[in-house]
Amino acid sequence: MNKDLDNSSIKSRTIFKVNVSLRKSNPLAYTPKMVSIGPYHRKNPQLGSMENYKLLYLRRFLQRKEGFDMKSCIRELDKLKEEALKCYDDIEDLGNDSQFCQMLLLDGCFVVEFIRECCEMCPEGEEEIISFASYICHQIFRDLMLLENQLPFFVLNKLHDMTKQDDELPLLLLVNDSIIFFVDLPNMISESFKNTKDSIKHLLHAVHIASCHG
Repeated sequence: MNKDLDNSSIKSRTIFKVNVSLRKSNPLAYTPKMVSIGPYHRKNPQLGSMENYKLLYLRRFLQRKEGFDMKSCIRELDKLKEEALKCYDDIEDLGNDSQFCQMLLLDGCFVVEFIRECCEMCPEGEEEIISFASYICHQIFRDLMLLENQLPFFVLNKLHDMTKQDDELPLLLLVNDSIIFFVDLPNMISESFKNTKDSIKHLLHAVHIASCHG
């Protein structure tokens, strides 16, 4: 009971499972169709085909910096593990610490590299891993906007910073560009939005903040 009453633990939760009755009313509206991001849908067999794409994006991510490897990435993410675990509403089935950090790396690299690809930031001489003229790409973006399909934004930001080029925009601005690409909205960047990086909880929250500040 003391654990349940821990106010700081409750406040840190930002990635929730949808209420059961709400999900029953329209399950397709809350369930990813192409890709699982984070722990809640990772065991869904219908989403398994995208795991190969995650590996392709992971390889591209690691190739962006000479001497970079999975072990060094896992070490960095392990420092964020406890804070990341606190973000989830239901953590009973997240597996062990090693599995959790591997999930953060694999899923996080997918999100970061997908956004980079959307912003035409493929490494020189390489083509898109997922064609942005395809239905698949728009479906993936839809999945990335689902509440149950999120990673903490500080994890995504850390991964981006680890491989950021000198002339590359911050992740928050790349997210803004990707929103414009997929959604029929004007450029939503404002000075107030630029200053919200540390308060953004996840990608869906970033879209909400961008809309409010636009």
